Amino acid sequence: MKHFGRLLSAFFFAATLFMISSCSDEIGYSVVLWTLGEQNIADGEVVAVYMKSNISKTYLIANPETGERFEVPLWKLTEPVSKRKIKDVVKQYEEFKHTYAMSIVDGLPIRQETKNLSRQIYRLRKNEVIKTLYVGEGEIPTNGREQLDGQWIRVLTSNGTGGWCFSYNLRTFQMNPDGTYSIDTGDGELQETDDLLETVLASKWYPDYYQQMLKNKEVDLNYVKSDYGFDTGAVSGTVTIRVPTLDVSYPFEGVTKTSSGVYKFNETGIQITVRNEGSISVRYTDPSGRPFTNSFITLPQTADEIIEAETSRREKIYSDLKRLGPTYKSSNYGTLTFSGSGDFTWTGFDNLQPTIIGLGAGNSGRISADYFLSKTQKASWDGILTFHFGERETANFFYKVESNGLRLCNAKVVVTPDPATGRNTVDINQPSGATVIFFHK
Repeated sequence: MKHFGRLLSAFFFAATLFMISSCSDEIGYSVVLWTLGEQNIADGEVVAVYMKSNISKTYLIANPETGERFEVPLWKLTEPVSKRKIKDVVKQYEEFKHTYAMSIVDGLPIRQETKNLSRQIYRLRKNEVIKTLYVGEGEIPTNGREQLDGQWIRVLTSNGTGGWCFSYNLRTFQMNPDGTYSIDTGDGELQETDDLLETVLASKWYPDYYQQMLKNKEVDLNYVKSDYGFDTGAVSGTVTIRVPTLDVSYPFEGVTKTSSGVYKFNETGIQITVRNEGSISVRYTDPSGRPFTNSFITLPQTADEIIEAETSRREKIYSDLKRLGPTYKSSNYGTLTFSGSGDFTWTGFDNLQPTIIGLGAGNSGRISADYFLSKTQKASWDGILTFHFGERETANFFYKVESNGLRLCNAKVVVTPDPATGRNTVDINQPSGATVIFFHK
């Protein structure tokens, strides 16, 4: 009986070749990769190809049964070959003929090569259907303890993206020639895509303290970095947490919903809780069992834009002082000149040594505006400047621009590391007996 079935299959294959070769204007023969439901042509069938359009990205083919000609997207067929070579192409796709697969997790990656760390070229949604093509050899992923069951399969998505997917989180099924299929997901029907998770995976997540900095207009460039944040791995296939106290990355194979708004990145110690579409909590448990929890938010601007805006604000402070001077003079405290880009020269400040400016200070250096005033201090001062006399000596001054000059007052800055956040807390005050200096233009 099995022998008869093979003969029958060979007969129909030969008949198909005969039918499509009856016309002489074809450019070759192709195997259908994705079922053409409207024409009732299943994947694995051989069709004659009459024209290829690189403009519309289509082939003109003929229905093997009716002879009707119609266009199909290039990705739904193999590259046309001669009648002699088409048998070998058919054999390549024979194992998975009519076989499709559905991802049972969100975020399952399709990779460029059969390696777990290979570049990710596509991420599957939960229940997304793909075409399985053939098996490949490659590195078997692990769950951290043992290798996963499955194999690397060459697959094709419904938009024509081709790549390699490990089968551990795939469920295969058969598709009919008309494009219909049925598959049991455990409750008798396909589950809906998790739109909330899709939004989270597609979003850029920043440390929540960015929001407070922006609200208070106190952006500390020591702790705003372009690579800080939570990267869901939607593009790279590697989930990453990077904040001042933590820097970890893991390749992962999909995301599993464990409860309402809670998702686990498979094969990692990372779990997220979605508060809303703009706020998440990320919990990481390291291999020794220690938990770390950080909060992340979305922002209307990027970290690079925040950094650029704050850098420009600080540069404007200097440029304004330079424009209004650039040289300011005091009979008791010398001559201060703003020159170049962020540079200064200050001579004759002997009366400020050694209590305010150290004895090792030279007469030149650079100025920064790294600190921020309290609401009370803003009533009296425009800001605070740090004078860097070389590499070691620094002095902090409150400053106020007057109509006829510049007023300075020495400031006491106390910086205290906070191990819990990995950031410093800064306390700024005007010491008792502070020296107020007026420089006239």
